[in-house]
Amino acid sequence: MNDPHESADGQGSAPFTTAPTSRRRRGTLRLSLVLGALALVAALWWSLGRGPASFDDLVNLDPPPYTAVDMRTAGSPAMAAIFGLGMTHFTDEDWPAAAEQLARADRMLRADPLGGPPNQPLFAPMLRMYLGIARLRAGQTAESLVVFDELAQPQVARPLRERGLWYGAQARLLLGDGAGALPQLDELTGSPVYGELAPALAARVRARLGR
Repeated sequence: MNDPHESADGQGSAPFTTAPTSRRRRGTLRLSLVLGALALVAALWWSLGRGPASFDDLVNLDPPPYTAVDMRTAGSPAMAAIFGLGMTHFTDEDWPAAAEQLARADRMLRADPLGGPPNQPLFAPMLRMYLGIARLRAGQTAESLVVFDELAQPQVARPLRERGLWYGAQARLLLGDGAGALPQLDELTGSPVYGELAPALAARVRARLGR
């Protein structure tokens, strides 16, 4: 009497082992395809400077020195008082409090453009520069970038525009956007303030991006 587990051609239990082996091979192939796809996605994100690459260790958040502004002739004494309070917090490095008060002063100045001191034509962009830095140091990176991008517009006076470019690049690096920081750093080539810092930082960002 034939063994019930024996095949008709006498190969024993072979038909019962080939199916699991085939399934294992297909599973291994699917796993390889998935891992290959993930590696490709990671490589693309890396090339954009937004994936595994981190730029936090390259960031320079040192604030510029603060020169006191004579606010006695300001058109809005209330705005002047809030600005003064904000800059007190700024010099004390209480960044969240500085950001809050400087944002209030900025809103008041936008509502009343004559609220600043008449002998300080660059007061508004200067206020916004300090606001952006306070937000950046307070960890409000995306909010600070809005301010810096406004400062980086061509119509802004060069010294303050360069601050906008520099700190805007730092904010982008903190957000993982190394590729977006490069054009701003490149634009600072020849700057009297950032002419050495910006190209050196740009070279390190490019190296991190593999360019």
